[in-house]
Amino acid sequence: MESLAKAVDGILRGAPPGAAWMETNLAGLRLRRVTHRGPFDCVFHGPLCGLVVQGAKEVVVGRRRLLLRPGDAMLVSHHLPAVTRIIEASATRPYLAAILPFDLELLAQLATQLDYRADGAHGESAIESLVAGPALCDAFKRLLGLAQTPVESGILAPLVSKEIHLRFLISPQGAVLRTLLSGDSRASRIGRAIAFMRQGGERDCSIASLADIAGLGASSFHAHFKAVTGMTPLGYQKELRLMRARELLLDPQHSVSSVAFSVGYESSTQFSREYSRRFGASPREHRTAPVSTAA
Repeated sequence: MESLAKAVDGILRGAPPGAAWMETNLAGLRLRRVTHRGPFDCVFHGPLCGLVVQGAKEVVVGRRRLLLRPGDAMLVSHHLPAVTRIIEASATRPYLAAILPFDLELLAQLATQLDYRADGAHGESAIESLVAGPALCDAFKRLLGLAQTPVESGILAPLVSKEIHLRFLISPQGAVLRTLLSGDSRASRIGRAIAFMRQGGERDCSIASLADIAGLGASSFHAHFKAVTGMTPLGYQKELRLMRARELLLDPQHSVSSVAFSVGYESSTQFSREYSRRFGASPREHRTAPVSTAA
């Protein structure tokens, strides 16, 4: 991990002072550097994989709690609201991580080539952690090494990214990815319902309507949704509304009450109460000092 940490830290030296994130031109790879421990933060994790190379991070999704230390990788198959916290970081040994968004079309191509059948041998949770083996760590190291070679990176970065996708796909924890790619699996059905909610998460949508979209009965949909995401459909919908509200509050043209109504609340008082409970500050307080949206 030391060589990976040096590679990440070396690239991040080119980031603006104080920047916690750095976008690279390496197949969507993002790097994160945090120099201090912090409080819990609420974020959305999209389909992605990541590798912690220094420090430690805690991730909570529903009742699922992951502790990620150097050498631990994370796999997220669906869009999930998460509560995260950096628990080990300092100015001399910052928290360092590499995050790569999953290309679902690429995963589907790989699955077809490998002739993998959908399976649930490792469960169907949409978030998993695994110990990154030498081959996966080496792939991340090679991808990071391409940051200094712009000519080669345009050709080689997609190939290394493809290798990383493959290694997550064939891992035991990749079972949820393999089932997601099957059009009639429970994971893919829940994925369709999540996509619908994300397209209009601020609107009211009944469980019956979501179950119809997923092609499941209401009770079956509720059970499978909770198994995949770690939360109920209504709980997920509430997270979507509150996250959407946090984004809208950054625009001073929107009043707190207008934000509340636009994301589906009928009462601005209830909205303020649930917002404060979720983020630890009222909507007005976050408008003057918005919370971090780092993943």
